Amino acid sequence: MTCPVCGGKTCITNSRPSYDIVRRRRECHDCGHRFTTQEIEVDVLNKLLKKTEKPRNTESRPVVCIETGVTFRSARHAAQVLGLNQSHISKCCRGVYSKTGGLHFKFLEDKNHE
Repeated sequence: MTCPVCGGKTCITNSRPSYDIVRRRRECHDCGHRFTTQEIEVDVLNKLLKKTEKPRNTESRPVVCIETGVTFRSARHAAQVLGLNQSHISKCCRGVYSKTGGLHFKFLEDKNHE
């Protein structure tokens, strides 16, 4: 590995495994700069990426915010972007709640409640 300051070669002075991550303390041969790196195993990284790639619900319905006109791919996505509660957005779309966070929502396919 190269030094982030001067680009010289580094050596490992300390190595500590911590769960799935290995923390390594490194020192540059040229400038003496010390820094820490965290390394994760490839298998663990692949498992983490596969978990995040899978959609939770393959039948999620697009949601529209009536005030802004913005279309979200799901109530979960709208909740993440707007910082609102996912279940409250879903209940607005189903007609249980009239609004949440001062906004009205509907399912994109729902043409009856405009």
